Amino acid sequence: RLDIKEVSVIADGKMVAQDNHRGYAGKPKYRNIYILKIPDNVNGNNGCSIRAIVRTNGGANSWGKVKLLVDKDQ
Repeated sequence: RLDIKEVSVIADGKMVAQDNHRGYAGKPKYRNIYILKIPDNVNGNNGCSIRAIVRTNGGANSWGKVKLLVDKDQ
């Protein structure tokens, strides 16, 4: 499994959103949904990235899916 410490959005070199609760993905999974609220005034004209701080739980390989869902109404 992957132990997740934090997920954040970096826009124009600055952290603009962060969710730093601990969770894990794999079997079993726990609290592995991260909600990032990006302020309306953020443009990300010079680049935007998502950063996740994770570590393995002792294994040498991992596979799965990462999904990015955008809710423009929120």
